[in-house]
Amino acid sequence: GQGFELPVLTAVTGPIMAELGNPLLAAALYFAEMSRGGYTSTSDMTYDPKFAAGYEALAAAPSCPLRVSMWEVSTSD
Repeated sequence: GQGFELPVLTAVTGPIMAELGNPLLAAALYFAEMSRGGYTSTSDMTYDPKFAAGYEALAAAPSCPLRVSMWEVSTSD
């Protein structure tokens, strides 16, 4: 079969995402964990522009410990 980025990713991670709750809070906790491990930057290889406000809010937080690079997903349908 053929799978497209976002629908396949959503199908695979959907159950996990439901358990994590608020994705912005989950990202903040994950970034803090990465920082404790010595990481200074990370990337989102499937960035969907509709989530820009969340990323901007997270990046603006004084406690955000990482630089985040983003590559826009080819399709968000």
